[in-house]
Amino acid sequence: MELKIDLTKPPGRVKLWVTFFSLILCAVFVLNVIAYLLPAYDERSPIGYKGVTYNKRQRVLQPRYRRDEWNTSGTPIPCNQKKHILFIKVPKCGSSTLSSIIIRFGFRHGLKTALPLGNKFSLVSLLRSLDKNGHQSDKHDVFASHVRYQVIKEHEHLVPNDAFRTAIIREPLSAFKSFFNYRQKGAAFGLGAKNQLETFFSNSAFYASPDSARFWNRMIRYLGYNMPDNTTQSTPHAVEEARTYVYHVDREFDFVVVLEYFDECLILLKRMLCWETHDMFYTQHKTGSTYSKDYDTAIKKVSDPLVDRRFRELNYADYILYDYFKSKVEKTIAKQDSDFFKELRDFRRVNSRVTQFCQSSTSLEESLEIPSSKWSRGFTMRKTYCRLLNFGVNKYDTFLKNEKFTQYINVGKNSEPRQPRRDKSS
Repeated sequence: MELKIDLTKPPGRVKLWVTFFSLILCAVFVLNVIAYLLPAYDERSPIGYKGVTYNKRQRVLQPRYRRDEWNTSGTPIPCNQKKHILFIKVPKCGSSTLSSIIIRFGFRHGLKTALPLGNKFSLVSLLRSLDKNGHQSDKHDVFASHVRYQVIKEHEHLVPNDAFRTAIIREPLSAFKSFFNYRQKGAAFGLGAKNQLETFFSNSAFYASPDSARFWNRMIRYLGYNMPDNTTQSTPHAVEEARTYVYHVDREFDFVVVLEYFDECLILLKRMLCWETHDMFYTQHKTGSTYSKDYDTAIKKVSDPLVDRRFRELNYADYILYDYFKSKVEKTIAKQDSDFFKELRDFRRVNSRVTQFCQSSTSLEESLEIPSSKWSRGFTMRKTYCRLLNFGVNKYDTFLKNEKFTQYINVGKNSEPRQPRRDKSS
């Protein structure tokens, strides 16, 4: 009996394996296409805050060639200017200076900028008014006034989905010294003009009193963290809770500025936001020494080990927050190429010229010409524009109400005046 095999028809088992591997190849191809289209995601912790699996807030998908400025250098190209900004203005962290930069940008570009109602200190009144008056869908382009992040989360329908979220923090003890001086807490506790902090932290009747409870971990609480009931105890569980929330902050925010690296962070922000050099100019706001003649000797330069040790115990969560983002900013700066540091030096030089020009009371020059460079277009800075560099939120509020802002808008040679917008309810 002769065995005949038809070679044109593969055996059933071969056909099965061919089909199986074809399906695998198709699945791998599909998964790679999906991974290519989705935005990059950095999984820093397997769980989110309070043990809930984290889902990053909705974003507008960006092209894959847009680079993350946390990790690389150079301005992405193409680069679209970002005009939706949410800035959490953490008090006593240099926040007034950065807030002024952001609000000035919003007004120069005619963006809808959220400002407190009347003489109010924060945005809470505005946000509640918008909800009360039925404007829940009335989104604003710029948020840069005092308001806690938890309040923003409760009114997130007013924030554009693609808003760039940023905040600013500072070495916690330095921030506390500024707060202690600004709010004149030494006088409130009956402390003498000298040795205020040493006296305060050597007596539990002061630092453990109910009046002092709100002093501790102010930065992380301003960013939305609900401290455990016993805020002074840095137990392992409390430390882990705070660390988990810091990971949450890192996911929620696009960039966290560290005051000790303010100029470096401004250049990183400029590149991420695709703003111009003149958008980032600043003069220092609210220098601490203006509030107390004894600030330097009684508060600022205090280096008592007891003060440092006890403050760290009381502010363990703020130090977790600060150490995490300080390390992240330092690593980011270390990864930058030479072009970044050249731009940083150029920015400092030009900003110094602008500051000198604006603060000089003897100069007769009415304008300052800044030539173009690799990182900036040339522009003309007029003396009248200098006033805007010193404005805080309250001054912008007054200017906008009186419709005086348009005369200051055209700072750059290529800039066109724009009429600033403000919601009628604000």
